[in-house]
Amino acid sequence: MKKLSIVFMMLIVLVVLSSCSNSSYTVLVTNDNSPYSFTDESGNLSGFEVEVLKSAAKAAEIEVKVTADTGSEYNCCSSLLTDNSDSFDYTSSYYDTAIIFAVKKKSKIYVYEQIVDQKIGVIKDSSGDEFAEQIAPQYNLNVIKYTDRNKMYKAVTNKKIIGCFDDLLILTQSIKDGAKLRMFAYPENSGTLSFAVNKGKNSKFITNLNKGIKTIKENGELKKIAEKYNIELR
Repeated sequence: MKKLSIVFMMLIVLVVLSSCSNSSYTVLVTNDNSPYSFTDESGNLSGFEVEVLKSAAKAAEIEVKVTADTGSEYNCCSSLLTDNSDSFDYTSSYYDTAIIFAVKKKSKIYVYEQIVDQKIGVIKDSSGDEFAEQIAPQYNLNVIKYTDRNKMYKAVTNKKIIGCFDDLLILTQSIKDGAKLRMFAYPENSGTLSFAVNKGKNSKFITNLNKGIKTIKENGELKKIAEKYNIELR
């Protein structure tokens, strides 16, 4: 699984609870990473990965609690927070992610050949960062690394950079929310979504949640959740 694009998260340390039961788990997500996970109007954590987790856990008959408080005790987390670290074991994947290049809304740029010798933006340590570094020599790109997604988007609209690479779903949602950007026509494959625990720990969680993920894939529940967030399963 490749690194995934997150606005403010680098690699985090997953805390394993010695006191957790065999059937109850607390899973860490973010609270402002729409459409993956966010705080809704009622103050509750919601989003694509949150609903997938709860649905899979229900199907597997295990108890999960979702938190966005990094200061609290938790023993599992979204794979979006692991930065592809080898320190974790992962459940089966439930969604194939992608990155895509975005430019200013009225830009006449449509292909990589038009960004030769230009400055582009990425979120530091994301899959967009990884991909940009791969193609930078071919197009002689100056890759500017951001830790704040809004600042990166603003740099595009203010013409400080020619465009940026970011997660397809996050960019799509940001544009719906008013970001004055336009995406290229074709995304680049990036990685997968899953859930993670410390390597060698809580293997029963992995086994049980895998059963739940398999169930919601087969019974169509995963598709329904994806459609709710206007996500096309890849």
